[in-house]
Amino acid sequence: MHIGKAIISHIEDDYERYIYSEELTESQAVSKLCKEWSMSVMEINDILQSYKKKQNDIDYTNDLGDII
Repeated sequence: MHIGKAIISHIEDDYERYIYSEELTESQAVSKLCKEWSMSVMEINDILQSYKKKQNDIDYTNDLGDII
């Protein structure tokens, strides 16, 4: 199933909000995303895996962190 970039972006934003603002656990956030977006756990986990990889990519985030 193909998921549009806009939907993926909204899911990533929701995930950040659940983890950082609402301080939910990883499993609670995934469960809530599954219900809200009517997707399976596997689909949400695939999106979040890609998101987490991007967060570790300096070229994507422009965050030099401890390098400086």
